[in-house]
Amino acid sequence: TQIQKMEEYSKDDRVTVTLRADIWNDGALCENQHLTSKSIIMAPLALADRDYAGYGGLSDFPQEVSQRLFFEFDQAKADFLAKSLLQHPLAIGPDRMSNQDQQQLQYLSEQSRAQYIVMGRITDLAVGKVASGLLSRDKLVREFGISMYLIDGISGLPIMKKDYHTRTYWPFSLTQKVAPGSEQLWQSDYGLEVTRLLKVAVEDMSDLLKCAHPKSRIVRVGSNTLEVAMGGRQGVKIGDMFKLQYQFNYVDEQGVKYANFSDEQVEFEVVKVYPDHSQLVPLNNDMPLGIQIRDVVQLDNFWN
Repeated sequence: TQIQKMEEYSKDDRVTVTLRADIWNDGALCENQHLTSKSIIMAPLALADRDYAGYGGLSDFPQEVSQRLFFEFDQAKADFLAKSLLQHPLAIGPDRMSNQDQQQLQYLSEQSRAQYIVMGRITDLAVGKVASGLLSRDKLVREFGISMYLIDGISGLPIMKKDYHTRTYWPFSLTQKVAPGSEQLWQSDYGLEVTRLLKVAVEDMSDLLKCAHPKSRIVRVGSNTLEVAMGGRQGVKIGDMFKLQYQFNYVDEQGVKYANFSDEQVEFEVVKVYPDHSQLVPLNNDMPLGIQIRDVVQLDNFWN
């Protein structure tokens, strides 16, 4: 909010400046952020119009972009546990989901033991020209647009939809075929700009989820223990506390679907941690009646 210059001096063509800055929390930080990554699976990006891929021979470009986007999620290990990249795009339109679509996403999340599903489509790869003057040839520019969706696999409903778009110079001729996975493409201005946009999309999802309480389904119920599909790879530790939740969905007057979760004030403590699952016991050592596989628990305590 305020910067004051304290001193400044120059030496050997280098300028050194000492500043005093007042820095305030802008509300984007969690008060007690838990050191857990959010488990995701990703569906390959679909191409909205196959004609877009004609220039450059980029019919396989969506697969290459999908792999590179999944790599960006995998690199952000503090934020995401990227479990798998599916083989094919999902035949689901997140803007208009049926009850069957919602159930399919819930089933996919449950089978993959992941809380979130990432999906989307490439919406623009159009090529155009920029006039360069009388003494030089016109330059080609190419668009790159994607629509990204983040699905809460517990409820099966979208929690984020965002469109991204950019354009930059296309350094190849209209008739030149370019290998979608080649360094020639990805080290060009166009490839670097696409990579930048993919990183922005990952950062946006990270910002959205960083204060979210991780949830998991119960995968096994014993006489006085239960197991959940979160473990050491996500940052779960012995002594962590989970709270039992029940989900109920409703539809508003405009037909928009919502998912609510109610706390049942039943708490469990983590006593054993494995890479991808954990064993919990009830705090009062008395297993609640009616608890069963597929019920939801939420990580309730946060490490400073």
